[in-house]
Amino acid sequence: MRTVNTSKIAVAAVMAMICLSGHALAADSIIRPTSVTPGGTGNWQGGLTINNSGLHSALNTGDEVPDTLPGHDASWYTRSGRNLGSTVVYDLGATYKLQDVLFWNYNEAGQSLGRGFTSIDFEFSVDGSSYSTATSLTLTEGEQGETVNLVNSGVAPSDISGVRFVRLTNFVSAEGPSGFNEIRFTNPPPKGTVISIL
Repeated sequence: MRTVNTSKIAVAAVMAMICLSGHALAADSIIRPTSVTPGGTGNWQGGLTINNSGLHSALNTGDEVPDTLPGHDASWYTRSGRNLGSTVVYDLGATYKLQDVLFWNYNEAGQSLGRGFTSIDFEFSVDGSSYSTATSLTLTEGEQGETVNLVNSGVAPSDISGVRFVRLTNFVSAEGPSGFNEIRFTNPPPKGTVISIL
């Protein structure tokens, strides 16, 4: 005789009723860093990577992650991650659980996509002094609005359960000068969170 797991069926039925009654599971939200160190000199203007200047539409902290990420402005002045120093630190302004990195790589009309970064090492910290082990994230050249899942890329879940500072090092590109336009992070909603869509 076949045994039926009634608890799983009951949960599925409740979820279906919630969605039909005008509620849906909450979506991931955007985290826009509040500051970056170094602030930049010359062609490196770190602040441009977090101020929406490189995007066709704004992505601010608390915004729902869109189904399709916006493209970015491909003009030279928004290629703000040029001539990087060895270390760049983003302050998220508060402590968050992280899920993804949203990354807009270098892309300028008439220029080689090889000027974008192919990989960057990411480290995470709650206090800005003690950081997790570096994890190299692979990036797509010229990608407009790339989502990189941190756990799937090898970051330990415990390293991103409470993060305020994100340190970037070891910038690798196919050719120079290299850069990127914008960066954001995502915060998953608490498990079981629902929102009204009425």
